Amino acid sequence: MLQKQGELEKSELDLKKLEENLKAVEIDIAKNKSELNALTNEKSRFQSQINNLLFSIEKKKNEVATSDTAKSELEITIEKNASALSTMEEEIILLRNKRDYLHNEKNSYSEQITQTGNTLSDLRKQYDAAKEQIHEKELKQSEIVTQIKIIEEKFAEDYEIANEQEKPEPTPEFQPEPSKAQIGEIRSKLSNLGSVNFLALEEYEKENERLNFYENQINDLVQSEKTLKETIEEINRTAESRFIDTFEKIHVNFKKLFIALFGEEGEAELKIDRDNLLETDIEIMAKPPNKRPNSIEQLSGGEKTLTAIALLFAIYLVKPSPFCILDEVDAPLDDANVEKFVKLIKEFSFDTQFLIVSHNKKTMTAADTLYGVTMQEVGVSKTVSVSLNQTDTTF
Repeated sequence: MLQKQGELEKSELDLKKLEENLKAVEIDIAKNKSELNALTNEKSRFQSQINNLLFSIEKKKNEVATSDTAKSELEITIEKNASALSTMEEEIILLRNKRDYLHNEKNSYSEQITQTGNTLSDLRKQYDAAKEQIHEKELKQSEIVTQIKIIEEKFAEDYEIANEQEKPEPTPEFQPEPSKAQIGEIRSKLSNLGSVNFLALEEYEKENERLNFYENQINDLVQSEKTLKETIEEINRTAESRFIDTFEKIHVNFKKLFIALFGEEGEAELKIDRDNLLETDIEIMAKPPNKRPNSIEQLSGGEKTLTAIALLFAIYLVKPSPFCILDEVDAPLDDANVEKFVKLIKEFSFDTQFLIVSHNKKTMTAADTLYGVTMQEVGVSKTVSVSLNQTDTTF
C-alpha cells in the first residue's frame, strides 16, 4: 500500500513537471510567434523599401530614356536645320547667279535702248531738218512756179508768147540742179531711216518690271540669309559662353579631386582650343606624384581609373543628381586606391544615393546596404539584402 502511494505521489510530481514544461513550451511558442510576427513585419518593411527603390530605379531609367529621346530629337532637328541651311545657301548661290545674269541682261538692254534712242533722236532731227528743207524747197518751188506763171502771163500779155519753146531761159540766179540734188539727198536719207520700232520702250518697261521683281526676290533672300546667319551667330555665342563657363567649373573641380585622390603632388589639367570652342578637342593632362607622363595613355590601369573618377565627379559637381549608379568602377583598382575611392563616395553620399555594382570586398564592406541574388533551391533565385548598419538580413 505504501509503495503504491509513493508511486502515486511520484506520478503526481511527474505530472506537475510535465505541466510546468508544457507551460514553458507554450510560453516559448508564444514568444516565438511574437518574434515571428516582428520578423514578418520587418520583412514587409524591407520589402516595401525594396519596392520603393526598384520603383525609383525604374523611374530614373525612364527619365534617362526620355533624356536620350529628347537628345536624339534635338540632334535630328539640328541635322534638318543644317540640311535646310545648306539647301538655302545653294538656292542663294543660284539666285545670285541669276541676279548677275539678269543684271547683265538689263545693262545690255539699257545700252541697246540708249543707243536706239540716240539713233532715233538723231534720225528724227535729220528727218525734221530734211522735212523742213523739203518744205522750204516746196514753198520756194511754188513761189518760183507762181512767179513763172506770172512771168509767162506777163510775157504772153506783154510779148504775146504762148508757145513753150518761146519761153525765156531761167535767170542766172536760179540753179535747179543743186536744188534737185539736195531734194534727192533728203529723200534718200528718209528712205534709209527704214521702219522704227515704236514698241521698244514698252518692251523695256516689261523687262525692267521683271528685273525689279527678281531684285526684290534676291533682296528677300539676302535678308533671310542675314537673319539666319545672325541667329546662328547668336546660338554659337550662347553655346560658347555656356561651354566655357561649364568647362571652367569642371576644370577647377577636376584639379581639386585629382589632388584629393593622388595627393598634393598630383597635377591635372584640362586643355582646349579657346579660339575654336565649338569644335575643340578636350585634352586631359594627368601627372600622378613622381611621374611625368607625356600623355594619359602612359598611366597604369588604376591611375587611369582614378583620373576618370576624378573627371566624372568633377562633372557631377557642376550638375549634381540625387541618384547615381556605378558599375564595376573599382575593378582595376588595388586596395589602397579602393580606399581612396570609397572615401570619395562617402563624401558625396551626403547629398546623393549611390548604387554600386561591385565584387570588391572593401567596397562592399564600406556600403550601408548590400543586395544580392542567391539560389537556395535549384532553379529558384531569391534576392537578399543586408543592412550593415543593423546587421539584419532579409530573404
